[in-house]
Amino acid sequence: MLRTIQTGAGQPVRCLATFGSRFTYQSQPMSQLRAENHYQVLNVPVGSSDREIKRAFIELSKKYHPDANSQTRDSEVFMKICEAYQTLHRVNSRQIYDSRLRMQNQNKSPQESTFTGRRVYTVWSQYQSAVRSKQMGRGSRRFGGVKPTIFKGKIVSKWLPMTLVDLKREGLRRSWHDKYSFPNSPIFYLYVAGFCLVGGLVLLDVISRFQEQSFVEKDIKILLSEKDLEASTITHPIHPSA
Repeated sequence: MLRTIQTGAGQPVRCLATFGSRFTYQSQPMSQLRAENHYQVLNVPVGSSDREIKRAFIELSKKYHPDANSQTRDSEVFMKICEAYQTLHRVNSRQIYDSRLRMQNQNKSPQESTFTGRRVYTVWSQYQSAVRSKQMGRGSRRFGGVKPTIFKGKIVSKWLPMTLVDLKREGLRRSWHDKYSFPNSPIFYLYVAGFCLVGGLVLLDVISRFQEQSFVEKDIKILLSEKDLEASTITHPIHPSA
């Protein structure tokens, strides 16, 4: 496994390491590796007044000025102090700098501490245990049964080997459920209701047609009987009695 080490300058390089020592190269948090802001350079709080900023600038200038003190002089530190004072002692530049500083603090990640070897080992152990538990869950479904056990209001899956009686009972239950159970989909019930409605309408139409046909047959019989009666009266006229 490879890990990244931080050198003094330039891009990071890689070297061989074990998973236990991964990310242990960085001993300081990322906030310390970042450049200090102007308030930290002058060693004053963020809400300091102009007088406090000026006093801190004078004290640090006496300490780090190249011509003032030969023991503690540092031109690079003195340049940072001058830059911080030039930015903070003016109102407009200080407001702009404060707004930028607030944006940087808001965009800063909540967790800046780096991984240590012990922490990586803990995370790796948790990952392995999760993988093993997942594999055991699959194996239990394949070779046995998962029976929930209620404990303190929570359902805990407990692996237990299934006996032959349990397998038979489970098989009978599934076969009965597959044969006699109805689907719970609402679309199925909509289809059934539509089929019943169409069947009822067809049945009513057949009944009405049958009734109309019977009425027509009765009318035809009545007409035929009337015609027969008229024909009989013509062939055999009825003479009025004297």
